[in-house]
Amino acid sequence: MDKSWVEHNGTLEAIYKSAIETNMTREYIIDKIIGKEDTVIPPKTIANIKFKTYMGTINKQLTIHPVDRLSQNQYLKLEKNIVDKNIEEIQVYNFSNLYTRIYEGTIIGTIEYKKKDSLLIINETSKDITDRQGTVIKISNDLTNKQREKATLLISKYQYLFTSEQLELNCAKVEECEVNLDSKDTVFQAPYRVSPKQREKLKNIIDEMTRADIIEPSKSSYAAPVFIIPKKQKGESFLSGFY
Repeated sequence: MDKSWVEHNGTLEAIYKSAIETNMTREYIIDKIIGKEDTVIPPKTIANIKFKTYMGTINKQLTIHPVDRLSQNQYLKLEKNIVDKNIEEIQVYNFSNLYTRIYEGTIIGTIEYKKKDSLLIINETSKDITDRQGTVIKISNDLTNKQREKATLLISKYQYLFTSEQLELNCAKVEECEVNLDSKDTVFQAPYRVSPKQREKLKNIIDEMTRADIIEPSKSSYAAPVFIIPKKQKGESFLSGFY
């Protein structure tokens, strides 16, 4: 193994270990998405990366969990976290201003094969449908039995689009646009005051979202306030306001 490659990417064992430590559960079998050949990706460019897995051909739609090193060291992120069956390439975006290389054998991410057939869990006592985190997926009581059955089937089919875990979110594909303002001069406004306890919570949430590639640092002169709002039930909501 090339010394410079190890210095840049870390050993395969270290990468794999860091990738699966937080993902391994008894309900899942973990496999790796591995680069099949050397690929150079120009700045601000999407590239198709050929990959392989140890378990062979993927025969159903699965979620990819990219390794942290991909975004933190190589400034790369997946265009989508879903890989369809019988697909041998995934799209990777280089969001930096530098050329970067994915070497053959680089671990891009991990995938989970769920041992149970159903992605949803149905509580036999209450008949509530919950996601992996145990959050109840609410279906209106105003629906007829037939409508409720249709809604349940629809949620089951597109379950991968729903999550109550903020770190499973991914970037939305939004076209770049230019905003024309009356003045290019920014206007200073005093920061929104929060308690030290809430400020620490906000910092932790923002750090987690940055590490998960949901948001990224910006040098823009413009900013938007963020808040933590208590929910009516348990928990809190992270909100950002744009004006």
